[in-house]
Amino acid sequence: MKSPTNHDAIVTRIDDDGVVIVTINRPQARNALSLAALDRLRDTFIALQGNQFMKCVILTGAGDRSFAAGGDLKELASFRSAEQAAQVSSMGRRALDAIRHCPAPVYAAINGHALGGGAELAMACDFRIASATATLGFIQGKLNITTSWGGGSDLIGVVGANRALALLLSSRMLDMNEARSQGLIDQIVPEGEDLVAAVRLHAAPYLAKPAHVVQAFARVTHAAKAKLRDALEPIEFQSFVSTWIDEAHWEAAADSLSKSDSRGATKG
Repeated sequence: MKSPTNHDAIVTRIDDDGVVIVTINRPQARNALSLAALDRLRDTFIALQGNQFMKCVILTGAGDRSFAAGGDLKELASFRSAEQAAQVSSMGRRALDAIRHCPAPVYAAINGHALGGGAELAMACDFRIASATATLGFIQGKLNITTSWGGGSDLIGVVGANRALALLLSSRMLDMNEARSQGLIDQIVPEGEDLVAAVRLHAAPYLAKPAHVVQAFARVTHAAKAKLRDALEPIEFQSFVSTWIDEAHWEAAADSLSKSDSRGATKG
């Protein structure tokens, strides 16, 4: 086992059996995907692209409360122009695309809330295995914005356009039983059991194969999924920018920040 390497908000561990564990390490901020964290996440997965021995990546969050929250509302409070909205969208898209194009299968080990951008992050992975106490929600609609990092396209690819539309419009948080019934979760891990160990058990058939075979299968399936995202990217991008700069978003964001501050939290 190689020693963990730290990249600010991201911690990476490369094990001898071909498993790489990437942890979003911002538990004090509910593992919110700040702009710096998105950059580090992108750099981490780009650095893995040349790893010929890698058989799978497990992406998880530090602690037991949150896999990943959305963006930092206070950090983004001054990003009000169309150009700044485009920057937020592009940075997140580049980070998640690095995951989508990882040469090996990527598991989201969902240890807590996966909300907003965190739900998009989970959907960017190939498989999603979650703690029984976790929740998943495309709650962007509560802030009167759309998905922006390709998560809407990924959601459509998994559940179809009509079911995706219902989930996006409702902006509901789903418990894991409902998320699995919708096809969003591959396996639920009982409370108290080791989530990463459960992911390793799920991946055991892949880990028994040579790395070059695993990566070859991953390349084919990743290329197939990319076709839908590439077709929908311009629409998703423009939808996000237009809703982000609209006053309805900023009214909802101000209300969300006020409620968060009253609970002693500052992250959205």
